[in-house]
Amino acid sequence: MDSTYKASKMKYLGIIFILLFVGCTNSEESILSLKEDITFIKKFPEEMSLDFKKLIDYPNGTILKLSESDTGFYMLDIKAKNNHIIHFYSKKENDFKKELIRKGNGPFESFAPYSIDFRMKKILLSDFEMRKIIEIDLENFEANSSEIKLENYYNEVKFYNDSTYIATSSSSSKEKFYFINKKNGRIEYTKGEFQNIPRGIDISQIPDLFQSILGVNLKRNKALNAYRWMDIIEIFDLNTNKSKFIKSPKNIENKLITGINGELALERGGAARECFVDVTYSDNYIYALFSGNEDKTQGAYLSDIIYMFDWNGIPIKQINIDRKIMSISVNTDDKRIYSFDIDTGEVIYITL
Repeated sequence: MDSTYKASKMKYLGIIFILLFVGCTNSEESILSLKEDITFIKKFPEEMSLDFKKLIDYPNGTILKLSESDTGFYMLDIKAKNNHIIHFYSKKENDFKKELIRKGNGPFESFAPYSIDFRMKKILLSDFEMRKIIEIDLENFEANSSEIKLENYYNEVKFYNDSTYIATSSSSSKEKFYFINKKNGRIEYTKGEFQNIPRGIDISQIPDLFQSILGVNLKRNKALNAYRWMDIIEIFDLNTNKSKFIKSPKNIENKLITGINGELALERGGAARECFVDVTYSDNYIYALFSGNEDKTQGAYLSDIIYMFDWNGIPIKQINIDRKIMSISVNTDDKRIYSFDIDTGEVIYITL
């Protein structure tokens, strides 16, 4: 009787140990994370509050990004006001004077503009659904503008050099940065790889769980990923192929739950918290728009906090703004940040 009791007790304790071990393991692995050497920011060296001012009214449209030149502003309107994607506002005439890229599925048209880049009097527009890139030369449209079809789907595409673009992919892959041939749209090579990710995450889940916003500093030859579901900024040195990871003071840890199909997933529409919703950058600084809202919150993608870093990952300041916005654009001399107020229909700015 005693031996039977002891055997049952040992078996019971063994089961409890296994359950505790598995429970601890699952707890550790149920957090969406990058198991890398991460720098944690307790607090930014400086914190300031700024109020936006109105630049211009823009009714019946939604400006997502803009670029300031000496003569005016080129603006990406995702609602395609007047059936055009790009609108130019003249500083001299205080009015919109030019429209580029019609909405449609024909040559030099876009149906679903997903990302845009402005560089050296050129505009690069990536259409996700149509899998194509439109490059517009603002000085010589007829001779130097081009359009290429892509073999794969890409989240964002930016200028890199004379022969290639740099992009992040939405395909099942561990690769981080893709370099695309400008002439044929094919992948020339890749850099960076998601290596130290939680066990249980399938390669097909990487594009969704590690979704990010791409930035490129051509002067310093660096790229950045600002992650949507992790409060992490990754700065990748394209010369050394090494990354620096910086985590925000919010220290967000989004839990992964087991979905219907048995795969780990975020609690979308629930407690999962949005992190970085947009970035803008100059040659000197990175400005990251941070949300922190739960996904179940109305307007979870809107934010009233901007984190500022240099390109070495050093935190500079936290800027608290007077309203919630969905995107930001900085001018080249770091003097102004622009945005769009979806409630008032105004293009707005703050002076840094």
